[in-house]
Amino acid sequence: MLEVRNLFKALNGNEILKNINLQFETGVYGLLGANGAGKTTLIKCLCNLYEIDSGSILYNGIQINHLKNNYFNSLGYLPQNFGYYQDFTAYDFLSYIGVLKGLEGKKLEHRIEYLLKELGLYEKKNIRLKLYSGGMLRRVGIAQALLNEPEILILDEPTAGLDPKERIHLKNLLNQYGEKHTVIISTHIVSDVEDISKAIILLKKGEICEQGDLDVLLKKIEGFVYEGTVPKTQLDYFMNKYRVRNVYDLGNTIRIRIITKDNVEKCFVPIEATLNDLYLYYFDEVSEDD
Repeated sequence: MLEVRNLFKALNGNEILKNINLQFETGVYGLLGANGAGKTTLIKCLCNLYEIDSGSILYNGIQINHLKNNYFNSLGYLPQNFGYYQDFTAYDFLSYIGVLKGLEGKKLEHRIEYLLKELGLYEKKNIRLKLYSGGMLRRVGIAQALLNEPEILILDEPTAGLDPKERIHLKNLLNQYGEKHTVIISTHIVSDVEDISKAIILLKKGEICEQGDLDVLLKKIEGFVYEGTVPKTQLDYFMNKYRVRNVYDLGNTIRIRIITKDNVEKCFVPIEATLNDLYLYYFDEVSEDD
């Protein structure tokens, strides 16, 4: 188990993370927050890339900075900005990373071939990375994170550059991997973690504002989400009055989805909340995939 206790972290004199307390067991965890919420800083702390100012991060009861290589051997990490050697082929790059992770021989070869096939890169394994698209490079980054079959897999914005089909495939792959491992996905795209997460963590301005099972979290905004059909001429009025998540053009009228604690006009009816609604409620902005 990976556990965070009372973590504080400042960068350049600015407090980025404040009193973070988390527990990660087997399963997929979605770390959601707007840009600048502190997600990447938290991820780097979990990967022991940043020294924390106070608190502790423990893996199976031992502080990760005491475990050193024993912790890194249990970790797979995809950073937000993934570095690579442009003149390496995908196969050569994964071989190189594999050796750095202590893998060798047939075991490494079989693992590379499996991941290249699983991520749709096998037919282009001998092409230099400088000729890869952004989405292909992201998939190489995911492959290197999975090379050592880590107990803890941490991915920072893993779907950046992936097309919808690739995102769905990755989601299924991570869901399957999370059955026996800990998977932490940091993102501001709700669909990356919807339906597969054991728990959702909402990070806002360096603090955890909510965490837990999605169904439990959605109950917190039950009765706050509405849809209604109104004349197009009234759109600006409702946009200024409420948090509007969606606007659907129906020709002469529009149907809008709003989130509010206030009393609403008779044209609105309450509807079931989703993770996208929860995101808008806490962060006052719409997720990129909405």
